[in-house]
Amino acid sequence: MKKSAVFLAVILLLAFCSVPCFAEIQWPPPNYDMPRTVLSESSFDYLSESLKISYRALSSTGLRIAGVVFSVCLISGIFLRLFLDKLNLYNSVWKREFHRKVKAEDRRRNLDSIVEDRVAEMEVGLLAKARFRLRNPLADLNEKIYQRELSYQADQAIRQRHPERAYEESIYRRQVAAAAGIEFVRRNPVLSAESRISSRENNFVAEGLFRQRNPNYTVMRKVDDRFLSDEADKQYREQFPERYDQRREMYENLSREYDEARHRRPRRRWR
Repeated sequence: MKKSAVFLAVILLLAFCSVPCFAEIQWPPPNYDMPRTVLSESSFDYLSESLKISYRALSSTGLRIAGVVFSVCLISGIFLRLFLDKLNLYNSVWKREFHRKVKAEDRRRNLDSIVEDRVAEMEVGLLAKARFRLRNPLADLNEKIYQRELSYQADQAIRQRHPERAYEESIYRRQVAAAAGIEFVRRNPVLSAESRISSRENNFVAEGLFRQRNPNYTVMRKVDDRFLSDEADKQYREQFPERYDQRREMYENLSREYDEARHRRPRRRWR
């Protein structure tokens, strides 16, 4: 529709603007006797003047044609911008509104059929997914792995570009979790107590089973902790001897006061 309207507008403008070009020409020409042309020396004298007159006539006609073409292009551009764009926009909106009305009327008249069609499409989609999983059993797993990797990379990039946002998000999550825990305890005190008791019982049972299966693990862990504590104490004494002596003296005074207040025998101090 746009092309036909543009073509029609160009034809009308050409027909309207080309009339002044031929206004000075008498058509059809009157009948007259054709004179005989006799070449002589005087005819060559008028050759330059006739060429000048012909050149002026051609230039005048060319300027008129150029003006007509320029005016046609300008008017057609303005016509396209001002009229056809609005017309196309109106037609597009009208078509969408019409399709929307058709869908609404179809939904009102044939709701059950539309639902059945949607159900059939969903069943076909489920069958297609099942057949795809049979043919490609690792496709879903690879897709999940790819999505997890992509999410992890995006998370790392966001943390590198905006480190303060990661801190704010972690603080916000902890605040939300704490508020949710407090609200849960307030609304369900009995359930919260039962949950804590069950958690402690499970931890106690798990600790007992772990000790039965790994009897030497607890002892080895205690030994490692004592060894690490002794090594840390030794390095601390070597790096900060004055501070170590001050803290040691402070702890001894506190323990002595504690024993004297409870009438206990002073403990033996190891150096």
